[in-house]
Amino acid sequence: MKKQNGIYRLTAMVLILILLMSGVSRGADGNDPEAQAPVYSDWLRLDDQLEDQDASSGTQDLSLLLQQVALLDTEGTLLAQDGVWPVVPNTAYQIQLRFRETPGNGELQFDTAHAPLQYQLPEGLYIGEENLTLPVRIELDDSEFVDAVCACDAALGTLSVSWDPESAAEEKIRAAEDAGFTLILPAVFGNVSTLGFTPNLAVSLQRVETAPLTAEGTDYIISVTGTADARIPEGARLVAA
Repeated sequence: MKKQNGIYRLTAMVLILILLMSGVSRGADGNDPEAQAPVYSDWLRLDDQLEDQDASSGTQDLSLLLQQVALLDTEGTLLAQDGVWPVVPNTAYQIQLRFRETPGNGELQFDTAHAPLQYQLPEGLYIGEENLTLPVRIELDDSEFVDAVCACDAALGTLSVSWDPESAAEEKIRAAEDAGFTLILPAVFGNVSTLGFTPNLAVSLQRVETAPLTAEGTDYIISVTGTADARIPEGARLVAA
């Protein structure tokens, strides 16, 4: 009897093993095993995704790569750089924005895998009423450059920089560690005292008021507050505030 019991137990174990093997070879819902990928393939796909993320390190946020701002007149003459900008209200100017990567810092590189690169202009700075499309020359760290384009949304105050995906631009930008470019935009300033270009880069606006002395408006007195230098129109007199 003991021998028979042993045989029964062995037979039961074999049957259980067969059932377990059958459950592994077929999906939980009874489908063909070929219709459901093995678990380890999911791990492989996850590894591929992580490798893709590493390859696309960098940022789309150009505010992290903005290194310098400058105020220009409409002819392109430099008026002020960083610091304090003396401006006449409701007067047309230009601003110059300089973006550049930081060598050796993977987070401060252009994220070429997720173009376009984007920048939000600070509140109180307007580029006009019309959307603009500007050519961009992205300089590489070996004195080469690639062509790109900047789409400027006047209503939203956003800048989007992209390039031809069929060209070699993406590969060249990714290979460089010190790529950079400059944008020059038309600008009119609203009723604000500070322009916050980035959390660490802000410019103070210093109002330069003008008032006509004659009905014809040919002579002006310009009042400048503070110590910043201002460009005085020819023939005008500078008086204390």
